[in-house]
Amino acid sequence: MRVSSKVALSSGLLTAILIVVLGYNTMQVSRLVERQRLMGETELQATTLALDLQRLAPQLESAPLKFLVTRDLLYIDRVRELQQSFELQLDRLEALELSDHVREESDRLRRLWDGSALAKFPHPAQLEGGLAPEDEELMRVSLVSGVEGIRAQLGRVNAAIREAIERKANRTFAAARRAQTASWILVAVALAFVVPILALTLWSIREPLRRLEEGTRSVARGVYSYPRLDDSRSDEFADIAVSFNQMVARLGELDQMKRDFLSHISHELRTPLVAMDETNRLLLEEIPGPLTEKQRKLLDLNLDGSQRLAEMISKLLDLARLEERAVLFESQSNDLVELVSNVVDGFLASARELGLSIAFAAPERPVLADCDRDRIIQLVGNLIDNALKYSPDGSSVEVRVLPAGELRRRPAEPDLPPAAGIQVADRGPGVPDEEKERIFEKFHQVGRPRTGGVGLGLAICTQIVDAHQGAIWVEDRDPSGSVFCVSLPVAQDQRAAQVV
Repeated sequence: MRVSSKVALSSGLLTAILIVVLGYNTMQVSRLVERQRLMGETELQATTLALDLQRLAPQLESAPLKFLVTRDLLYIDRVRELQQSFELQLDRLEALELSDHVREESDRLRRLWDGSALAKFPHPAQLEGGLAPEDEELMRVSLVSGVEGIRAQLGRVNAAIREAIERKANRTFAAARRAQTASWILVAVALAFVVPILALTLWSIREPLRRLEEGTRSVARGVYSYPRLDDSRSDEFADIAVSFNQMVARLGELDQMKRDFLSHISHELRTPLVAMDETNRLLLEEIPGPLTEKQRKLLDLNLDGSQRLAEMISKLLDLARLEERAVLFESQSNDLVELVSNVVDGFLASARELGLSIAFAAPERPVLADCDRDRIIQLVGNLIDNALKYSPDGSSVEVRVLPAGELRRRPAEPDLPPAAGIQVADRGPGVPDEEKERIFEKFHQVGRPRTGGVGLGLAICTQIVDAHQGAIWVEDRDPSGSVFCVSLPVAQDQRAAQVV
Protein backbone atom coordinates (compact mmCIF):
# COMPACT_ATOMS: atom_id res chain seq x y z
CA MET A 1 0.00 0.00 0.00
CA ARG A 2 1.27 3.46 -0.86
CA VAL A 3 2.26 5.75 2.00
CA SER A 4 -0.32 8.30 0.91
CA SER A 5 -2.99 5.58 1.02
CA LYS A 6 -1.92 4.56 4.53
CA VAL A 7 -2.07 8.13 5.76
CA ALA A 8 -5.43 8.68 4.04
CA LEU A 9 -6.84 5.45 5.51
CA SER A 10 -5.73 6.16 9.07
CA SER A 11 -6.80 9.80 8.88
CA GLY A 12 -10.16 8.86 7.33
CA LEU A 13 -10.81 6.21 9.97
CA LEU A 14 -9.93 8.62 12.75
CA THR A 15 -12.15 11.29 11.21
CA ALA A 16 -15.06 8.86 10.81
CA ILE A 17 -14.83 7.73 14.43
CA LEU A 18 -14.66 11.31 15.62
CA ILE A 19 -17.71 12.17 13.51
CA VAL A 20 -19.60 9.21 15.01
CA VAL A 21 -18.66 10.23 18.54
CA LEU A 22 -19.56 13.85 17.84
CA GLY A 23 -22.86 12.86 16.22
CA TYR A 24 -23.80 10.61 19.11
CA ASN A 25 -22.98 13.30 21.65
CA THR A 26 -24.94 15.87 19.65
CA MET A 27 -27.96 13.56 19.47
CA GLN A 28 -27.84 12.87 23.20
CA VAL A 29 -27.46 16.54 24.03
CA SER A 30 -30.42 17.37 21.77
CA ARG A 31 -32.55 14.74 23.46
CA LEU A 32 -31.55 16.01 26.89
CA VAL A 33 -32.33 19.59 25.90
CA GLU A 34 -35.72 18.59 24.50
CA ARG A 35 -36.50 16.56 27.60
CA GLN A 36 -35.50 19.50 29.78
CA ARG A 37 -37.68 21.81 27.70
CA LEU A 38 -40.71 19.55 27.90
CA MET A 39 -40.19 18.99 31.58
CA GLY A 40 -39.86 22.71 32.14
CA GLU A 41 -42.98 23.58 30.15
CA THR A 42 -45.31 20.86 31.49
CA GLU A 43 -44.27 20.89 35.12
CA LEU A 44 -44.04 24.67 35.20
CA GLN A 45 -47.59 25.00 33.86
CA ALA A 46 -48.85 22.34 36.25
CA THR A 47 -47.20 24.06 39.20
CA THR A 48 -48.62 27.45 38.13
CA LEU A 49 -52.15 26.05 37.76
CA ALA A 50 -51.94 24.27 41.12
CA LEU A 51 -50.86 27.51 42.79
CA ASP A 52 -53.72 29.38 41.11
CA LEU A 53 -56.15 26.76 42.41
CA GLN A 54 -54.72 27.11 45.89
CA ARG A 55 -55.16 30.88 45.63
CA LEU A 56 -58.82 30.49 44.58
CA ALA A 57 -59.73 28.02 47.39
CA PRO A 58 -59.87 30.60 50.24
CA GLN A 59 -61.92 32.96 48.08
CA LEU A 60 -64.37 30.15 47.29
CA GLU A 61 -64.81 29.68 51.02
CA SER A 62 -65.18 33.33 52.02
CA ALA A 63 -67.63 34.43 49.26
CA PRO A 64 -70.39 31.87 50.13
CA LEU A 65 -69.97 32.53 53.84
CA LYS A 66 -70.34 36.27 53.30
CA PHE A 67 -73.51 35.62 51.33
CA LEU A 68 -74.94 33.52 54.11
CA VAL A 69 -74.28 36.33 56.55
CA THR A 70 -75.35 39.34 54.45
CA ARG A 71 -77.76 37.78 51.93
CA ASP A 72 -76.22 40.14 49.38
CA LEU A 73 -76.74 38.82 45.86
CA LEU A 74 -73.49 40.44 44.72
CA TYR A 75 -71.63 37.67 46.53
CA ILE A 76 -73.58 35.13 44.47
CA ASP A 77 -72.09 36.64 41.29
CA ARG A 78 -68.67 36.52 42.92
CA VAL A 79 -69.15 32.86 43.82
CA ARG A 80 -70.08 32.03 40.25
CA GLU A 81 -66.97 33.83 38.90
CA LEU A 82 -64.77 31.91 41.34
CA GLN A 83 -66.40 28.61 40.42
CA GLN A 84 -65.84 29.26 36.73
CA SER A 85 -62.20 30.25 37.32
CA PHE A 86 -61.56 27.17 39.49
CA GLU A 87 -63.11 24.81 36.94
CA LEU A 88 -61.24 26.51 34.09
CA GLN A 89 -57.90 26.12 35.87
CA LEU A 90 -58.74 22.54 36.76
CA ASP A 91 -59.62 21.79 33.14
CA ARG A 92 -56.28 23.26 32.03
CA LEU A 93 -54.46 21.13 34.58
CA GLU A 94 -56.16 17.97 33.37
CA ALA A 95 -55.37 18.87 29.73
CA LEU A 96 -51.62 18.71 30.37
CA GLU A 97 -49.48 15.60 29.66
CA LEU A 98 -49.12 14.66 33.28
CA SER A 99 -47.41 11.67 34.81
CA ASP A 100 -49.57 8.84 36.10
CA HIS A 101 -49.22 9.85 39.74
CA VAL A 102 -50.03 13.50 39.05
CA ARG A 103 -52.96 12.39 36.88
CA GLU A 104 -54.35 10.28 39.72
CA GLU A 105 -54.11 13.17 42.17
CA SER A 106 -55.70 15.61 39.70
CA ASP A 107 -58.58 13.14 39.11
CA ARG A 108 -59.12 12.92 42.85
CA LEU A 109 -59.18 16.72 42.98
CA ARG A 110 -61.82 16.71 40.23
CA ARG A 111 -64.01 14.21 42.05
CA LEU A 112 -63.57 16.09 45.30
CA TRP A 113 -64.52 19.37 43.63
CA ASP A 114 -67.51 17.92 41.82
CA GLY A 115 -68.87 16.45 45.09
CA SER A 116 -68.20 19.49 47.21
CA ALA A 117 -70.70 22.13 48.33
CA LEU A 118 -68.50 24.77 46.74
CA ALA A 119 -69.19 23.48 43.25
CA LYS A 120 -73.01 23.30 43.84
CA PHE A 121 -73.42 26.54 45.76
CA PRO A 122 -75.82 28.30 45.57
CA HIS A 123 -78.76 26.04 44.66
CA PRO A 124 -81.69 27.94 43.01
CA ALA A 125 -84.28 26.26 45.25
CA GLN A 126 -82.40 27.37 48.31
CA LEU A 127 -82.42 30.96 47.15
CA GLU A 128 -86.23 30.96 46.52
CA GLY A 129 -87.43 29.36 49.74
CA GLY A 130 -84.67 30.54 52.02
CA LEU A 131 -82.72 28.42 54.43
CA ALA A 132 -83.67 27.22 57.86
CA PRO A 133 -81.14 28.04 60.59
CA GLU A 134 -80.15 24.43 60.91
CA ASP A 135 -79.71 24.11 57.09
CA GLU A 136 -77.67 27.29 56.99
CA GLU A 137 -75.38 25.94 59.70
CA LEU A 138 -75.07 22.65 57.84
CA MET A 139 -74.24 24.57 54.65
CA ARG A 140 -71.57 26.57 56.48
CA VAL A 141 -69.99 23.40 57.84
CA SER A 142 -70.07 21.77 54.39
CA LEU A 143 -68.41 24.77 52.81
CA VAL A 144 -65.61 24.88 55.38
CA SER A 145 -64.96 21.14 55.26
CA GLY A 146 -65.08 21.16 51.45
CA VAL A 147 -62.48 23.93 51.25
CA GLU A 148 -60.21 22.10 53.69
CA GLY A 149 -60.49 18.89 51.64
CA ILE A 150 -59.73 20.75 48.42
CA ARG A 151 -56.73 22.50 50.02
CA ALA A 152 -55.37 19.17 51.25
CA GLN A 153 -55.81 17.60 47.83
CA LEU A 154 -54.13 20.58 46.15
CA GLY A 155 -51.16 20.00 48.48
CA ARG A 156 -51.01 16.38 47.34
CA VAL A 157 -51.19 17.51 43.70
CA ASN A 158 -48.25 19.89 44.26
CA ALA A 159 -46.28 17.12 46.00
CA ALA A 160 -46.99 14.77 43.08
CA ILE A 161 -45.78 17.45 40.63
CA ARG A 162 -42.57 17.93 42.62
CA GLU A 163 -42.00 14.20 42.67
CA ALA A 164 -42.55 14.07 38.92
CA ILE A 165 -40.03 16.87 38.42
CA GLU A 166 -37.46 15.04 40.58
CA ARG A 167 -38.00 11.77 38.73
CA LYS A 168 -37.57 13.45 35.36
CA ALA A 169 -34.50 15.28 36.59
CA ASN A 170 -33.03 12.00 37.83
CA ARG A 171 -33.80 10.33 34.51
CA THR A 172 -32.22 13.23 32.67
CA PHE A 173 -29.13 13.03 34.87
CA ALA A 174 -28.94 9.26 34.36
CA ALA A 175 -29.30 9.72 30.60
CA ALA A 176 -26.52 12.29 30.66
CA ARG A 177 -24.29 9.90 32.59
CA ARG A 178 -25.07 7.10 30.14
CA ALA A 179 -24.29 9.40 27.23
CA GLN A 180 -21.00 10.38 28.87
CA THR A 181 -20.10 6.73 29.52
CA ALA A 182 -21.02 5.78 25.97
CA SER A 183 -18.87 8.63 24.65
CA TRP A 184 -15.86 7.45 26.66
CA ILE A 185 -16.42 3.90 25.43
CA LEU A 186 -16.56 5.11 21.84
CA VAL A 187 -13.41 7.15 22.35
CA ALA A 188 -11.64 4.14 23.89
CA VAL A 189 -12.73 1.93 21.00
CA ALA A 190 -11.59 4.59 18.55
CA LEU A 191 -8.19 4.83 20.21
CA ALA A 192 -7.91 1.03 20.31
CA PHE A 193 -8.39 0.92 16.54
CA VAL A 194 -6.74 4.14 15.45
CA VAL A 195 -3.60 4.16 17.62
CA PRO A 196 -2.21 0.85 16.27
CA ILE A 197 -3.01 1.93 12.73
CA LEU A 198 -1.28 5.28 13.24
CA ALA A 199 1.66 3.57 14.96
CA LEU A 200 2.07 1.14 12.06
CA THR A 201 1.76 3.98 9.57
CA LEU A 202 4.36 6.07 11.39
CA TRP A 203 6.70 3.08 11.72
CA SER A 204 6.34 2.28 8.02
CA ILE A 205 7.38 5.87 7.30
CA ARG A 206 9.94 6.41 10.06
CA GLU A 207 12.02 3.25 9.52
CA PRO A 208 12.78 3.76 5.81
CA LEU A 209 13.39 7.45 6.48
CA ARG A 210 15.88 6.53 9.21
CA ARG A 211 17.73 4.12 6.93
CA LEU A 212 17.68 6.67 4.12
CA GLU A 213 19.07 9.31 6.50
CA GLU A 214 21.84 6.97 7.66
CA GLY A 215 22.68 6.07 4.08
CA THR A 216 22.75 9.72 3.03
CA ARG A 217 25.10 10.58 5.90
CA SER A 218 27.32 7.64 4.98
CA VAL A 219 27.49 8.78 1.37
CA ALA A 220 28.16 12.37 2.50
CA ARG A 221 31.18 11.05 4.44
CA GLY A 222 32.43 9.31 1.31
CA VAL A 223 31.54 5.79 2.50
CA TYR A 224 29.80 3.93 -0.32
CA SER A 225 29.69 0.50 1.32
CA TYR A 226 26.41 1.25 3.13
CA PRO A 227 23.99 -1.72 2.89
CA ARG A 228 21.43 -1.49 0.13
CA LEU A 229 18.09 0.02 1.09
CA ASP A 230 15.06 -2.27 1.03
CA ASP A 231 13.39 -1.82 -2.37
CA SER A 232 10.93 -4.69 -2.00
CA ARG A 233 8.19 -2.50 -0.57
CA SER A 234 5.20 -1.33 -2.60
CA ASP A 235 5.23 2.34 -1.67
CA GLU A 236 7.05 5.54 -2.56
CA PHE A 237 10.03 4.58 -0.40
CA ALA A 238 10.72 1.61 -2.67
CA ASP A 239 11.13 3.98 -5.62
CA ILE A 240 13.44 6.17 -3.55
CA ALA A 241 15.40 3.10 -2.39
CA VAL A 242 15.90 1.93 -5.99
CA SER A 243 17.20 5.35 -7.05
CA PHE A 244 19.35 5.65 -3.93
CA ASN A 245 20.89 2.19 -4.40
CA GLN A 246 21.66 2.98 -8.03
CA MET A 247 23.22 6.30 -7.03
CA VAL A 248 25.37 4.69 -4.31
CA ALA A 249 26.48 1.92 -6.65
CA ARG A 250 27.43 4.46 -9.31
CA LEU A 251 29.25 6.68 -6.78
CA GLY A 252 31.08 3.60 -5.48
CA GLU A 253 32.16 2.71 -8.99
CA LEU A 254 33.34 6.27 -9.63
CA ASP A 255 35.19 6.37 -6.31
CA GLN A 256 36.87 3.04 -7.08
CA MET A 257 37.80 4.29 -10.54
CA LYS A 258 39.30 7.40 -8.96
CA ARG A 259 41.29 5.34 -6.46
CA ASP A 260 42.51 2.99 -9.16
CA PHE A 261 43.46 5.95 -11.32
CA LEU A 262 45.38 7.69 -8.52
CA SER A 263 47.09 4.47 -7.50
CA HIS A 264 48.04 3.64 -11.07
CA ILE A 265 49.26 7.15 -11.87
CA SER A 266 51.20 7.29 -8.60
CA HIS A 267 52.97 4.04 -9.38
CA GLU A 268 53.67 5.09 -12.95
CA LEU A 269 55.05 8.48 -11.87
CA ARG A 270 57.28 7.11 -9.15
CA THR A 271 59.77 5.40 -11.52
CA PRO A 272 60.51 8.44 -13.70
CA LEU A 273 60.67 10.64 -10.60
CA VAL A 274 63.31 8.38 -9.09
CA ALA A 275 65.26 8.55 -12.32
CA MET A 276 64.96 12.35 -12.42
CA ASP A 277 66.05 12.59 -8.79
CA GLU A 278 69.11 10.43 -9.36
CA THR A 279 70.00 12.39 -12.49
CA ASN A 280 69.81 15.68 -10.60
CA ARG A 281 71.99 14.33 -7.82
CA LEU A 282 74.59 13.06 -10.27
CA LEU A 283 74.71 16.44 -11.98
CA LEU A 284 74.97 18.25 -8.62
CA GLU A 285 77.87 15.99 -7.66
CA GLU A 286 79.53 17.13 -10.94
CA ILE A 287 80.22 13.58 -12.04
CA PRO A 288 79.50 14.41 -15.72
CA GLY A 289 81.47 17.64 -15.42
CA PRO A 290 81.76 20.96 -13.58
CA LEU A 291 78.73 23.25 -13.13
CA THR A 292 78.34 26.98 -13.10
CA GLU A 293 76.66 28.66 -10.14
CA LYS A 294 73.54 29.37 -12.20
CA GLN A 295 73.33 25.75 -13.36
CA ARG A 296 73.66 24.52 -9.77
CA LYS A 297 70.79 26.77 -8.61
CA LEU A 298 68.56 25.50 -11.40
CA LEU A 299 69.37 21.90 -10.54
CA ASP A 300 68.66 22.59 -6.84
CA LEU A 301 65.26 23.96 -7.77
CA ASN A 302 64.63 20.96 -10.01
CA LEU A 303 65.66 18.55 -7.24
CA ASP A 304 63.46 20.33 -4.68
CA GLY A 305 60.46 20.16 -7.01
CA SER A 306 60.98 16.47 -7.73
CA GLN A 307 61.24 15.74 -4.01
CA ARG A 308 58.00 17.59 -3.31
CA LEU A 309 56.31 15.75 -6.16
CA ALA A 310 57.67 12.45 -4.83
CA GLU A 311 56.34 13.28 -1.38
CA MET A 312 52.91 14.08 -2.84
CA ILE A 313 52.85 10.82 -4.78
CA SER A 314 53.94 8.93 -1.67
CA LYS A 315 51.02 10.42 0.23
CA LEU A 316 48.62 9.46 -2.56
CA LEU A 317 49.89 5.88 -2.44
CA ASP A 318 49.67 5.78 1.36
CA LEU A 319 46.09 7.11 1.30
CA ALA A 320 45.07 4.66 -1.42
CA ARG A 321 46.52 1.71 0.52
CA LEU A 322 44.88 2.89 3.76
CA GLU A 323 41.49 3.27 2.10
CA GLU A 324 41.79 -0.17 0.52
CA ARG A 325 42.83 -1.64 3.91
CA ALA A 326 45.96 -2.89 2.19
CA VAL A 327 48.24 -1.67 4.99
CA LEU A 328 49.07 -4.20 7.68
CA PHE A 329 48.89 -2.60 11.13
CA GLU A 330 51.13 -4.16 13.76
CA SER A 331 49.43 -3.06 16.94
CA GLN A 332 51.43 -3.35 20.15
CA SER A 333 51.99 -1.43 23.36
CA ASN A 334 54.01 1.75 22.69
CA ASP A 335 55.00 4.65 24.91
CA LEU A 336 53.43 7.72 23.32
CA VAL A 337 55.73 10.04 25.29
CA GLU A 338 58.87 8.57 23.75
CA LEU A 339 57.30 8.15 20.33
CA VAL A 340 55.94 11.72 20.03
CA SER A 341 59.13 13.17 21.53
CA ASN A 342 61.22 11.57 18.75
CA VAL A 343 58.88 13.01 16.10
CA VAL A 344 59.13 16.49 17.66
CA ASP A 345 62.93 16.27 17.66
CA GLY A 346 62.87 15.51 13.96
CA PHE A 347 60.93 18.72 13.21
CA LEU A 348 62.99 21.14 15.36
CA ALA A 349 65.39 22.02 12.54
CA SER A 350 62.56 22.58 10.05
CA ALA A 351 60.76 24.79 12.54
CA ARG A 352 63.86 26.94 13.11
CA GLU A 353 64.28 27.44 9.37
CA LEU A 354 60.71 28.75 9.23
CA GLY A 355 61.24 31.08 12.20
CA LEU A 356 59.05 28.94 14.49
CA SER A 357 59.52 26.88 17.64
CA ILE A 358 58.01 23.65 18.97
CA ALA A 359 57.14 23.13 22.65
CA PHE A 360 56.64 19.58 23.89
CA ALA A 361 54.81 18.68 27.13
CA ALA A 362 54.18 15.18 28.50
CA PRO A 363 53.89 13.42 31.86
CA GLU A 364 57.02 11.92 33.39
CA ARG A 365 55.57 8.43 33.48
CA PRO A 366 54.98 6.47 30.25
CA VAL A 367 51.65 6.74 28.46
CA LEU A 368 51.09 3.35 26.84
CA ALA A 369 48.75 2.85 23.89
CA ASP A 370 47.98 -0.10 21.65
CA CYS A 371 49.07 1.19 18.24
CA ASP A 372 51.26 0.72 15.17
CA ARG A 373 54.46 2.63 15.87
CA ASP A 374 55.26 3.65 12.30
CA ARG A 375 51.70 4.82 11.57
CA ILE A 376 51.48 6.90 14.74
CA ILE A 377 54.82 8.50 13.83
CA GLN A 378 53.30 9.30 10.42
CA LEU A 379 50.15 10.64 12.12
CA VAL A 380 52.00 12.96 14.51
CA GLY A 381 54.34 14.06 11.74
CA ASN A 382 51.44 15.06 9.50
CA LEU A 383 49.82 17.03 12.34
CA ILE A 384 53.05 18.89 13.19
CA ASP A 385 53.77 19.55 9.52
CA ASN A 386 50.25 20.92 9.10
CA ALA A 387 50.66 23.16 12.18
CA LEU A 388 53.98 24.55 10.88
CA LYS A 389 52.41 25.35 7.51
CA TYR A 390 49.72 27.56 9.06
CA SER A 391 51.64 29.13 11.98
CA PRO A 392 52.64 32.81 11.70
CA ASP A 393 56.28 33.86 12.00
CA GLY A 394 57.70 33.86 15.51
CA SER A 395 54.93 31.69 16.98
CA SER A 396 55.21 28.34 18.70
CA VAL A 397 53.58 24.98 18.00
CA GLU A 398 52.65 23.11 21.18
CA VAL A 399 52.61 19.32 21.21
CA ARG A 400 51.21 17.47 24.25
CA VAL A 401 50.74 13.87 25.28
CA LEU A 402 47.87 13.31 27.72
CA PRO A 403 47.32 10.17 29.81
CA ALA A 404 43.94 8.47 29.89
CA GLY A 405 41.27 10.57 31.59
CA GLU A 406 42.87 13.97 30.93
CA LEU A 407 41.77 14.38 27.32
CA ARG A 408 38.49 16.24 27.10
CA ARG A 409 36.28 14.15 24.84
CA ARG A 410 33.82 15.62 22.39
CA PRO A 411 30.22 15.93 23.75
CA ALA A 412 28.79 14.07 20.76
CA GLU A 413 31.37 11.24 21.00
CA PRO A 414 29.90 8.00 22.38
CA ASP A 415 31.21 6.41 25.55
CA LEU A 416 34.44 4.62 24.64
CA PRO A 417 37.10 2.75 26.62
CA PRO A 418 39.83 4.84 28.30
CA ALA A 419 41.93 6.66 25.71
CA ALA A 420 45.26 8.46 25.72
CA GLY A 421 45.47 11.76 23.93
CA ILE A 422 47.76 13.70 21.60
CA GLN A 423 47.26 17.41 20.99
CA VAL A 424 48.97 19.64 18.42
CA ALA A 425 48.13 23.34 18.83
CA ASP A 426 49.10 26.27 16.60
CA ARG A 427 48.51 30.03 16.45
CA GLY A 428 47.27 30.06 12.88
CA PRO A 429 44.03 31.56 11.52
CA GLY A 430 41.94 28.74 12.95
CA VAL A 431 39.27 26.60 11.32
CA PRO A 432 35.71 27.92 10.82
CA ASP A 433 32.99 25.87 12.46
CA GLU A 434 31.47 24.88 9.12
CA GLU A 435 34.86 23.48 8.00
CA LYS A 436 35.76 21.50 11.15
CA GLU A 437 34.51 18.25 9.64
CA ARG A 438 35.43 18.83 6.01
CA ILE A 439 39.15 19.52 6.61
CA PHE A 440 39.63 15.79 7.22
CA GLU A 441 38.40 15.01 3.69
CA LYS A 442 40.77 14.40 0.79
CA PHE A 443 42.06 17.43 -1.11
CA HIS A 444 40.21 19.85 1.15
CA GLN A 445 42.17 22.82 2.49
CA VAL A 446 41.24 25.92 4.47
CA GLY A 447 43.25 29.03 3.69
CA ARG A 448 46.67 29.11 2.08
CA PRO A 449 49.56 27.30 3.83
CA ARG A 450 52.99 28.88 3.71
CA THR A 451 54.64 25.86 2.04
CA GLY A 452 51.85 24.58 -0.18
CA GLY A 453 50.25 21.13 -0.10
CA VAL A 454 47.38 19.20 -1.69
CA GLY A 455 45.24 18.45 1.37
CA LEU A 456 46.10 14.79 1.94
CA GLY A 457 47.83 14.91 5.33
CA LEU A 458 44.70 15.15 7.50
CA ALA A 459 42.89 12.58 5.34
CA ILE A 460 45.75 10.14 6.00
CA CYS A 461 45.55 10.96 9.73
CA THR A 462 41.83 10.14 9.69
CA GLN A 463 42.45 6.75 8.08
CA ILE A 464 45.19 5.91 10.61
CA VAL A 465 43.04 6.93 13.59
CA ASP A 466 40.02 4.99 12.28
CA ALA A 467 42.19 1.90 11.88
CA HIS A 468 43.18 2.24 15.56
CA GLN A 469 39.50 2.69 16.58
CA GLY A 470 40.32 6.12 17.92
CA ALA A 471 39.03 9.61 17.14
CA ILE A 472 40.42 12.83 15.66
CA TRP A 473 38.89 16.31 15.72
CA VAL A 474 39.82 19.98 15.80
CA GLU A 475 38.96 22.65 18.37
CA ASP A 476 39.44 26.41 18.57
CA ARG A 477 42.37 27.78 20.55
CA ASP A 478 42.05 30.93 22.61
CA PRO A 479 42.65 33.66 21.45
CA SER A 480 43.49 32.31 17.97
CA GLY A 481 44.61 29.11 16.34
CA SER A 482 43.56 25.48 16.29
CA VAL A 483 44.05 22.43 18.49
CA PHE A 484 44.05 19.04 16.72
CA CYS A 485 43.13 16.27 19.17
CA VAL A 486 43.67 12.53 18.79
CA SER A 487 42.42 9.83 21.15
CA LEU A 488 43.95 6.33 21.06
CA PRO A 489 42.95 3.27 23.12
CA VAL A 490 45.32 2.73 26.04
CA ALA A 491 47.28 -0.50 26.33
CA GLN A 492 45.67 -3.44 28.11
CA ASP A 493 48.29 -3.53 30.90
CA GLN A 494 47.89 0.19 31.61
CA ARG A 495 44.11 -0.17 31.56
CA ALA A 496 44.35 -2.93 34.16
CA ALA A 497 46.65 -0.78 36.29
CA GLN A 498 44.08 2.02 36.22
CA VAL A 499 41.33 -0.35 37.35
CA VAL A 500 43.46 -1.47 40.29
